[in-house]
Amino acid sequence: MSEPDRCAASAWSEHATQLADFTRTWLVNRGDVWGQYGPFIDQAGAEHQVRTAPPKWLRGTLRLDRAHLVAHYRAVPHRRIGLHSTSAENTCRWGAFDVDLHDNSPPHVTAEAFAVFGDGAEGAA
Repeated sequence: MSEPDRCAASAWSEHATQLADFTRTWLVNRGDVWGQYGPFIDQAGAEHQVRTAPPKWLRGTLRLDRAHLVAHYRAVPHRRIGLHSTSAENTCRWGAFDVDLHDNSPPHVTAEAFAVFGDGAEGAA
């Protein structure tokens, strides 16, 4: 890992509790289920990279809590999560989209992304 990457990872980890509190307050739409990133091996021996947590038999008793979020921000293996964008009541607290710009992106795509996102698109180009 490069030095800038180590510094960035360290910053996320150092501020994990504050990030977890912010996330719980402003970003969590559902605390009953969330995505979890692996790899994981299922009962049949197949490997999966993502699953819905908690397991069905724990739903209704185990909820997404601060400890889950802190572990995510500290990049604890098998504790990385993904939040659901929509609540069980079909409401949202936020919306997001991802624009991948690469060095080989056509100039008009880069210009359009910059026009929409401004400086936020610069680092991706």
